[in-house]
Amino acid sequence: MIDQYADALVLSMHAHGIEGEKERILSCLREIHPRASVYLKRDEHYARVEKLDLQSGYLVGSGNGTSVIREGNVRLLVDFERGQKTGFYLDQRENRRLMAAAGRGRSVLNLFSYTGAVALRAAAAGAGKVISVESSRKALDTARESVRLNPDLKEETFEWVQEDVFSYLENPPPCDVVVADPPPFARKRSELQGALKGYLSLFQQCIRILAPGGIAFLFSCSGAVDRPTFQQVIMEASLQSGRTVRLLKELHADVDHPVSAQHPEGEYLKGWMVHAQ
Repeated sequence: MIDQYADALVLSMHAHGIEGEKERILSCLREIHPRASVYLKRDEHYARVEKLDLQSGYLVGSGNGTSVIREGNVRLLVDFERGQKTGFYLDQRENRRLMAAAGRGRSVLNLFSYTGAVALRAAAAGAGKVISVESSRKALDTARESVRLNPDLKEETFEWVQEDVFSYLENPPPCDVVVADPPPFARKRSELQGALKGYLSLFQQCIRILAPGGIAFLFSCSGAVDRPTFQQVIMEASLQSGRTVRLLKELHADVDHPVSAQHPEGEYLKGWMVHAQ
């Protein structure tokens, strides 16, 4: 996996055989992006499973492990050295555009907010208030740094809450737009049933707290949860919420995250945009 953040390329290897191709990969990258730095980001999960040897660090060039990127009309700080995955979630770019448009002039609750890309996009689009809930203090600190990179955004638009999302949802404020993009609840099929219960509980609460006419963006990035099963969970959560709910739009990873026809399980990201009366 290679993600590009401005002039930095972040490489993540998930299979043992790929490590032996490191120099070949670097040669290709030098040809395509001759001036870019290349940072290897070790994924500890795959490193354990695949017995990978290479450690995180710059393979080409140097830097402080961060980049500033532009998405839509906001600037965002990406910390690929200390952040999750390669530092940012590029697969949600188009979905964030939809979230921002839906939040214009409304209140937005951004759950599992990570470094605040949804919050900044929504604020830039004219959201009245954005509450971001995230358990990681480091992620929230990065989000605040991104706000400072955008002097046109008003800091009072943002509220940053360091708390477990499920604890926060025990007494949440009503909101016009809710975004729930949790980390994977199931990494393998043996964890599927527990994950489905978690998604059902989360999505039911998200729909319940929507103001009349509100919109929720609900996601799963668990590869073990296929798309029909995910839709069934959304429908069950809608019924249990006691609200009148419409499924507006099925959501996918952005276009540069294609799914191989020979590997349908690779469609890890699934989502729905729903409306509640």
